[in-house]
Amino acid sequence: MLFLPPVYDWLWTLGTLGAVLAMLAAIVQISRSRVLTGSTQLVWTLTVLFVPLMGALAWFLLRPRDRASADR
Repeated sequence: MLFLPPVYDWLWTLGTLGAVLAMLAAIVQISRSRVLTGSTQLVWTLTVLFVPLMGALAWFLLRPRDRASADR
C-alpha cells in the first residue's frame, strides 16, 4: 500500500478549491454579462458545469468584453 505525505492532501484540497472557485466566478460573470443572450449564457454555463476547469478557463480567455470596459 502506498502512503503519500500529508502535503499531497493539502495540494489536492487547494487545487480542488481553486477549481471550484474558478467555476463559481465564471458562472457569476456569465450571469451578469450584458453582452450575452439567454441562450448563449445557457451554453456557457453548461460548458463551465460539464467541463469544469477547461470551461472556466475558456470563459476567462474567450469571454466577450462589454463595450464600456473595452473603451477604457
